[in-house]
This record gives sequence, C-alpha cells and structure tokens, in this order.
Amino acid sequence: MAMTQLQIMLVRESWEVARKEPLALKILFYERLFYLAPETRAVFQGVGHSKILIRNLQAIVDRLEVLDDSTYFIPCLADEFVPMAVRTAHYSVIGEALLWAIEKRLGGRWNQQIAGAWQTLYDTLTAVVRKVAA
Repeated sequence: MAMTQLQIMLVRESWEVARKEPLALKILFYERLFYLAPETRAVFQGVGHSKILIRNLQAIVDRLEVLDDSTYFIPCLADEFVPMAVRTAHYSVIGEALLWAIEKRLGGRWNQQIAGAWQTLYDTLTAVVRKVAA
C-alpha cells in the first residue's frame, strides 16, 4: 500500500511535532500499550526498547517514499520484534497505542487526514513485518 505525497507530508510534519519531546512520546506510547495489552509489558521491558522506538520511527519517516519489501530497514525492524516474542496479535494494539500517543502529542493539530496518513503508514509496515515474520 503506497502512501500518497499528501500522506507523506502529513506524517513528516506531524512527526516533527510529536518527536520534539521523545520521552513524552515514549511514556504515552508505553503507558497506553500496557493499558491495552498488559501482557506486552514482559516483552517490552528495559530502556533499550524505548530507544529503539524513536530510532525506528525516525528511520521510517526518513524513508516514507520507499516503504516496500526491498527496503533494508523494514526487514531489520521485523527482525528486532520477532525475537522479542511480539505476536501478530499485538500488531493492532501496538498501532493503536502508537497513533494514540502521536495524537496526544499533537493535541489540537490532530485531524482525520493525519490519522489516515499514520494508519496507512502503520498498515504498510505491519504488512511487511508479517511477511518477514512468516
């Protein structure tokens, strides 16, 4: 699922706002994730995962035009999550927590277009991760 130029622009602009305080974004994400799926707490223990979150999100946003199976970093992303026992059942709740956290960071700037752009991005990523994990 390719992103449109408008979606790419919306993700990049909103990411610039959301990432200004990476600690706040990480806290929002993990608190929401653990609320929605408490069993994921055991999978995402330790400070290393919170560093990986922001680093991977930045890498993804930097390469929005080339999100496909041949892109090197997406299989690497899958390789980081598969050994951590992230099950495919967790993908939707991880996406929900991520989009929720970004929405909270954006506040009144969040709208349906931005939500749709991030959802398209997340759907694209999970499709590739599912292929790599299979």
